[in-house]
Amino acid sequence: MISIDLTKIKRFKKIKKEVLNRFLHPNEIEEYIKIEKEKKATFLATRWALKECIFKIDNNLYEFKKIHIKKTNQGRYIFEDFQLSTTNEDGYVVAVAFKK
Repeated sequence: MISIDLTKIKRFKKIKKEVLNRFLHPNEIEEYIKIEKEKKATFLATRWALKECIFKIDNNLYEFKKIHIKKTNQGRYIFEDFQLSTTNEDGYVVAVAFKK
């Protein structure tokens, strides 16, 4: 199965902490705190788009905060047996997820 999601980065510029706790895994929150201010909205939009894709493929993964998306040193996103990819263009994040 394959899933695609398009997310507007601007939506995540003024997000409240309570919302972060609802969709970010605790380790992702730690990572978010450490990144530069101008990269925070893109970080959040990317995680949201990837989690939307994962959920569209597997509805059992409805609690986004339990989905821990990791980023490798090579810049690839990983989560269990999903293949994930993203790109940013004109203020949007496009995410794609694939699972056999």
